[in-house]
Amino acid sequence: MTNDPIHVALAVYDPSGTYSQHAGVTITSIFENTNSKVIIHLLHDDTLTEDNKKKFIRTAEKYSQMIELTDISGYKNRLKEITAKLNLRHWGIGAMYRLLIQDVIAADKVIYLDCDVLVNLDIKEMWNIDFEGKSLAAPHSVLYFRGCSPFSLRYYQIKMLGTDIQHYFSSGVLLMNLRKIRERGNFLNGLQEWITRNYYMDFFPDQDALNSIFAGDVKYIDAKFHVYKLNENLSGCIVHCFPSKAWKNVKGLSSEKLYWKMYLLSAWGENKTPFEAAEVILNVASTSSANVKKSLGRRILRKIYSLASRFIFTVSFFSQHAYYRLKYKLKASGHNRQP
Repeated sequence: MTNDPIHVALAVYDPSGTYSQHAGVTITSIFENTNSKVIIHLLHDDTLTEDNKKKFIRTAEKYSQMIELTDISGYKNRLKEITAKLNLRHWGIGAMYRLLIQDVIAADKVIYLDCDVLVNLDIKEMWNIDFEGKSLAAPHSVLYFRGCSPFSLRYYQIKMLGTDIQHYFSSGVLLMNLRKIRERGNFLNGLQEWITRNYYMDFFPDQDALNSIFAGDVKYIDAKFHVYKLNENLSGCIVHCFPSKAWKNVKGLSSEKLYWKMYLLSAWGENKTPFEAAEVILNVASTSSANVKKSLGRRILRKIYSLASRFIFTVSFFSQHAYYRLKYKLKASGHNRQP
């Protein structure tokens, strides 16, 4: 191992007590593929149970690596104040915890990973990337190259953020230049100001905020560091299991097989007997995409429903956009009016 540690951050919000397992699998996948010294910074709140804390520690000890459990409960009220206007029905407050990294981790840089990510390469490859003076290094979001035409709502949403499809990135895999981010000023204050102006654009609240705030301050890196192709050769890449979560095991995807392999190596799968472990692997291998094929009629109905929902959402979005932009403009002009 080298003397210079690699810092990796994950964030866990786990009211059900089951989500920690996925973070544990992500961490295990890092340790399995990396020989360098790694320090995992696990941001959590009071929803993390003592049992799961011990499992995180055991997983790190198994690989002679380090994990720091960082309780950010004290920041929770501050985040709730900042995000009060956001529609977080689909994401929850836990999606915003990554926005605290520069305040709670003392390192100069860090790799941030979502908990539905699987690392299938030496994480040092990403760690050694030169920022070239930028605040973030991130792969292009391949997901948005598909089905995001100039006629789609998402295309215009991203334009309104001050960026475009070719420069939009996912916040699920990031190399963060914490020193430069701190030099930019108080990030949470900047976030609050951004949300105040754009809270009606809540498609991916934290991700959209990062894309807008850091527009022009991002170094784009190889797509292998953020792959969505879940049923191909996954060697030598970082896999983001989105939208199909690997632990649901419904399609027999390569990502699902990799997930359960890492699960059995983590503290969450440590008590499985050889027979139970073999059963887990066999279950994944025997699952095929045929099990989730829908009838033609159901597919047509789902398509009609999807198109209708998109149309209604598009009309609503542009109506709100015009209203709030006009309201903000009138409010600003009122402040500037001389008595």
